[in-house]
Order: sequence, then structure tokens, then C-alpha cells
Amino acid sequence: MSVFDVVDRIYKMNPCAAVRYRLKRIMGEEIEPELFDEFYNSKWVEILKANQNSDGGFGRFHSRDSKIKQVFPTTELAVDSIKMLDVPRGNELVDKLCDYMEKLLRNEIAWPDGYERNKWYRPAQPLFVASKLSVFGSDCREYLEIFNCWHTILKEAFADGEYSIDRTDITASKLLGCDIDGSYIGLNSIYPVELFANMQDRISEELKRNYLGWLHSSGRAIGYTSVVLSKGLNNNISELYRVYSIRRCGHFSGLFHATKPLLRL
Repeated sequence: MSVFDVVDRIYKMNPCAAVRYRLKRIMGEEIEPELFDEFYNSKWVEILKANQNSDGGFGRFHSRDSKIKQVFPTTELAVDSIKMLDVPRGNELVDKLCDYMEKLLRNEIAWPDGYERNKWYRPAQPLFVASKLSVFGSDCREYLEIFNCWHTILKEAFADGEYSIDRTDITASKLLGCDIDGSYIGLNSIYPVELFANMQDRISEELKRNYLGWLHSSGRAIGYTSVVLSKGLNNNISELYRVYSIRRCGHFSGLFHATKPLLRL
């Protein structure tokens, strides 16, 4: 059965606006204004709008507050929900959110989480924000500077085609003030992976292949998940979907298709 047959079957079930919208986005079809309006006012998007703060964020950005019960415990999780719904820029929900993240990067508003007492957290904070902002794209100068910093680390890490711990840590120490290999902001962390995936047009094909080859063969878990890509379906399916959904970000999918055999599940 082809994907078109599956789509036709779903349409015959008379799905809600959110499903019809997502199908059209997946198939690359034009979204009629009427459909987008119906989708944007559906319960799924209304939940996000109802829980968004006036500043555009959703409370804490990265670290959950166990004392507070919220539909979206962090802004990061709200971004993930918006990404799953595939809501683009050009509406109040997303534009306010992106403006909020850009203000965080420009230090125009305070970091809402406080700071953890380890050497990685301060360089991690802009990475957390830039990674999530990359889902929607941005021409914010601070955002591009963060990408350029991490792109430089990536290029040095694979300067001769193979991953080098020494080159990674020497470059990171110069640019970030700390080594990163083996830490929660190492190059195998979900945050640089997402940032690079969404900025893949600025990364050379050779570097993509080398980076992906390492991610899939190193045996390291993708940071903030338990997923070891070389294990394929022998991973937790929910976490595997979280990692692999990065490659389904529309025209950014090329990053995860750059090494053809590595993504065969």
C-alpha cells in the first residue's frame, strides 16, 4: 500500500482539521486559509495559546519546576508540541514565542530557570534556546553567532574526517570556556543535533556524512535520551521517535538522509 493510499483512507474517515492540516503539510500541498484558520482554532492549538504567557514563553525554559503543575512544564516542551503540530511562523502563537527566544539570546529578558552549578550550564543555556529557535528559523544576530560557534566546534571535531575528542575539547574550551566531550552538551546531545539539522544548508555535505556516521556508529546515546542509533528499533520507541522526528522537519530533512544506510530501521 502506497503512502497515497494511506492518505486517501485517512481522508475518507473525515478527520478533524488538525489531521487534514498535517496531512497536507506532510504531502507538501498548499494550505487553504480556511483550513489553517480551522486548524489554528482547534483544541490542540488552543491548548498552547491558553498556556502561553504574555511574554511569549511558557514559564521555565529547560528545567522543570516539580512544585508547579503545568500543561507544558517548560517552553522547550511547548516548542516540541508546536513542532509536532507543524505550526509555522506567521501567527501570534509562534511569532510571540520566537520573539521571546530571541530576547533571551539578546539578554533582554532574564533566564527564567536559574543556573545549575556545573561548568557546562552557562554555555548550555544559549544552546538550549538556539536549538528550539532553529525549529522556526531566525535571522537574529545572536542566534547566528551561536550557530557559527557550534559549527566551528563541529568542523574542528571532524577536521580529518574522524571524530577527535582532543580537537573537540580544545576548540570548545576556546569558544565556550569548557570541554564538552562526554557532557550533556557534547556533539551527541539532542540540542546540537537539532540545531545542526535545522541549519543544515550551512553545513558541507562531507561534514554531515562524517557527523552522522559518528552519531550512528559511536555507540553513544543521543544526549537527553537513551537512544543509541546503532540499535535501531531496539530502542525505546517514544524516545527514538523524538530523535528521528528531527529529520522530518520539512526541507531540513536532508541532514538525516545524508548517510543513506545509517537510517534504515
